[in-house]
Amino acid sequence: MWEDTKVLHLASVLQLSQTQAQQIAQVLDALQQQISQSKTVRRQLWQANWESISTVVNAWIADQQPDPQVKTQADTAAQQAQAQDDALAAAIDTAAAQVRSLLSDQQDGLIETMDDAEVREERMALFGGHASLADYVVAELDAQRSLMMDEYELIRVGAAAEVARKIVDPRSNDYPVVEDAVLRLFDQVNDVSDQDYAAARTGLADQIRTYLNLPPDDAALPVKYGEFIDWVKSPRTPKYLKIYGTVAQPLPAEAPAPEDELGKALKSAQIVSLINDLQFTVPQLRQLLSLATEAQTDRNTSETNEAQIIASATPPLTTLLGTLIAARPMDEQAAWFLSDTERKLQENEDELTQVMIEHVDAAARIMTPAQAQYVDWRVPPAVVAARSAKNRAEERVRQSEVMRDAVEFVDSIRNINRTWFFRARYDKVGEFLEEYIQPGTQEFLDAQEGIVQEITSVFRMATEKWEPIKPAVMTRILEHMGQFRETTWEPSDLPLDWYAIQDVLLSAETSSALDQMLRPAATTAPVGTQ
Repeated sequence: MWEDTKVLHLASVLQLSQTQAQQIAQVLDALQQQISQSKTVRRQLWQANWESISTVVNAWIADQQPDPQVKTQADTAAQQAQAQDDALAAAIDTAAAQVRSLLSDQQDGLIETMDDAEVREERMALFGGHASLADYVVAELDAQRSLMMDEYELIRVGAAAEVARKIVDPRSNDYPVVEDAVLRLFDQVNDVSDQDYAAARTGLADQIRTYLNLPPDDAALPVKYGEFIDWVKSPRTPKYLKIYGTVAQPLPAEAPAPEDELGKALKSAQIVSLINDLQFTVPQLRQLLSLATEAQTDRNTSETNEAQIIASATPPLTTLLGTLIAARPMDEQAAWFLSDTERKLQENEDELTQVMIEHVDAAARIMTPAQAQYVDWRVPPAVVAARSAKNRAEERVRQSEVMRDAVEFVDSIRNINRTWFFRARYDKVGEFLEEYIQPGTQEFLDAQEGIVQEITSVFRMATEKWEPIKPAVMTRILEHMGQFRETTWEPSDLPLDWYAIQDVLLSAETSSALDQMLRPAATTAPVGTQ
């Protein structure tokens, strides 16, 4: 029901004519035939190769090398499956281009291109998951207002610097003026009552653009690139386009598609191969199994909540589908209902995403530095965007706690005996950092060096000179520790990223493989390195 609503709503947003709908349906029917053929080929691959693939996976689970001939057969099947996936992806791109060619320039201008989507992702990376700098500042203000006054005082300078660097190059002559303007904005808003803040909240982004002299934001396109591609490859799209603009009943629901057995088996092979390559110890395997089980429970809860939201919306959606099929405009109540349902579903999805941020972070802590070095642990912009105001506030609270600890540490070491200071400064900074950064990593060594230099520069400095520069120095120390750090999103050459770890945790194949790998652990040799 909800997928049908999305299919028809996108057609409504594009204001397709009946002629266009019929033409697009022909293109997408041809694509569905290619999708069906690809599924047939995958089933045939599985039927011909299930034994070799299963043998290889089972050998890896037992921490053994499979027979070379059997592995070659399994590798060939995997390569053929990948070739099918690549061909289908190309077919989807071709169909999407054909659909766009059938639209007017005005209609096509409503849809993001892949380049548009990449630019949006880059902006989201820079602006903490938000589409614009002004929206980012509003979210920052929301988070700060939940802090206690002493917590706010500790992070205000660092947070202002973080925002100012997004407006102007810190090497620019204008930078001090901008940073001061941001800090004054923070202080002013922090002093406003909750009632006045709530009243001003709606127009706050526009006021911030004016106050900080920010350029106007580009208008967001109503159809995101990913949404358009999903629409193109949905089997429901051509079926509804054939009756678009007529008076008709919603189409009957389709039976669930059969499971992709080949895909599941290859997923198991990838997961087991990854675990073996990283040489997880038995205790690590147990921790990973517990974490994966918890993540999958959270995912199942999210799916249950989603089903309940859609079920409660079914009666109104049935009426709305009739309106959309007939290509009639929605009335105000229907538009509100559609928007409210989308909001509820997005909030449910965001809740799962927030939990997965914690789970992926926990997976990082399970790994040793040698294992973790193969993963790009940066949280993607689209994931950052799902973080709630409460989550952002909690991050600022953690930063204030780190700042408080750092201030106490610097104060404890800044005025000690000179000989002892220069003999022990690296060791003492290292001991302090161990609680926050994994020892032995390049990040740890870089932070240690940076903090030592900062403390050395103010060693035995007179109090009257130290106090005025203390906030700036402490902010730089926290930046060395990874706090208030400028977000960048350059491509990574690492073999794994955040999404890959999330996929491992959420995959049912992970739990199954780990359970099998741990079964003999109590009585036989451990898997990987003990």
